Amino acid sequence: MTLFSTNPIESALSVVEEKCGRVKKWQGGDMKLRWVASGLLFVEGRFRRVKGYREIPQLMAAIQAATPPGQSRPVAVAKKVG
Repeated sequence: MTLFSTNPIESALSVVEEKCGRVKKWQGGDMKLRWVASGLLFVEGRFRRVKGYREIPQLMAAIQAATPPGQSRPVAVAKKVG
């Protein structure tokens, strides 16, 4: 039930905060972005796959088909995993 709570996001941001909290002297916004990206890449290795991830393209197609014309349609961004 990964998508029913914010725990994975909060956990990832907690690790990023821990890693970035050690930096004492920031040299601008680009450096902050690099540190945050580095922390998220570190955390990425701890993530588990969401059950049913292979069905996400089918879900996106069903959502787009169910959206009435004239309403904003969700943008399908699918990346092949595996």
